Amino acid sequence: MSLQPGQIIGDYEVIGALGAGGMGSVFKARNLISDRVDALKILLPDLRASHDLAERFVNEIRVLASLTHPHIAALHTALRVDNQLIMIMEFVDGTNLETRLESGGVSPAEGIRYISEVLSALSYAHSRGVVHRDIKPANIAINSQGSVKLIDFGLARDAANRHLTRQGMVLGSLYYMSPEQVSGKQADNRSDIYSAGITLYRVLTGRRPIDGDSEFAVMRAQIQDLPLPLYHWNKAIPMALSDVVLRALEKAPERRFQSANEFRAALAPFVGRRVVPQLSYEATVTMFQPATEPVSPTPIPSTAGFDAPTLNTLRNTLAESVGPIAGPLVKKYSRTAASIHELCASLASEIGSESARKAFLDRIGSQLGAGTAPPAAPPPSAPSPSPPRALDPAATERCRQLLAEHIGPMAKILVNRASKTATSLDELYAMLSSEISSPADRDRFLKAGGQRPD
Repeated sequence: MSLQPGQIIGDYEVIGALGAGGMGSVFKARNLISDRVDALKILLPDLRASHDLAERFVNEIRVLASLTHPHIAALHTALRVDNQLIMIMEFVDGTNLETRLESGGVSPAEGIRYISEVLSALSYAHSRGVVHRDIKPANIAINSQGSVKLIDFGLARDAANRHLTRQGMVLGSLYYMSPEQVSGKQADNRSDIYSAGITLYRVLTGRRPIDGDSEFAVMRAQIQDLPLPLYHWNKAIPMALSDVVLRALEKAPERRFQSANEFRAALAPFVGRRVVPQLSYEATVTMFQPATEPVSPTPIPSTAGFDAPTLNTLRNTLAESVGPIAGPLVKKYSRTAASIHELCASLASEIGSESARKAFLDRIGSQLGAGTAPPAAPPPSAPSPSPPRALDPAATERCRQLLAEHIGPMAKILVNRASKTATSLDELYAMLSSEISSPADRDRFLKAGGQRPD
């Protein structure tokens, strides 16, 4: 069913399209009897044949029918027209938080209030056995009065419909997903708290705490990388507020706030409080320190024989070219680099501009001592290698199973990518072993695959 402005469907006249989500299209429509303007949601045409998605659509209807809260967009009714299931929902006359953030139009005080209202809605939903599982700025509508309406319960899990969630399924939006969702584990109330914390971090700093240049990089970061304190990006943010947000972003669910009410109570002292200046996108100072004293980012612990001061120097210098991702990159390459030369070369390869790469290596050479940075590589003299031969599917599947014992569901993505470039099974195992942080676990992985550890 393709709806056009002016089209009549049941007792509704379509006014125009509002947007489309993962499962459905949403239209603005006027009830011909009451003259009320509502939101009309239908399943996307190419998804109607999918039993699972149709079941999710019905589940969203039933979940919303069980919820009545001032900060949740209400379901008015559901009906069938020409065998098409339709949701009639509260029309939110306004915008959403994603659009507001993209335009730079959210003050810290507003943002804290918005998330506090989201947490109020989540506290109510959780008390009714409903986990949203897709909290993100695009699903936080803001009406013309400036009040939050939580929308899109298409991925919500109702306690009575647990069969809709299968172990291993990855749901939600990667940048806002909890570590347990990324790993394909069961999401509970604390997963929504993590996603709300990510959203608040972005509201207060203007950037996401977890980022990456590929889906896999984002997935790994959600599981492994610790975000920088918020006052690293915005000098006006009190350390106490930064600590509240970082607690919501703890990787282990048991270390987060255990309820939305607990998170909301921790934010209460900051609701209505003015957090003054414009956002700063450079490392800066906290409001409790003299302006001459810089904030030191969280030190990178020593790994693979490299001392912490060297790693921090590399991180700070690399950040001038690649931004906040410098920290995770230094951690990643320092685990496997055999020498400082190799480490610097690996980090330089992450810089897109040749002139910026040279500047990075020159600066590292002057900061860490002559000869630290690797010499420029000579031009290749050998012909380009022929494309790698396809590896035996059974061998790559065994490799995936072995790797999954150490890093979980992401093993499938890694093996698929590595097998496209590896020229032998030995090379495949060598490439993948670098993704295992523990040396002992790396050795076990290699031995189990019939490889000899270095």
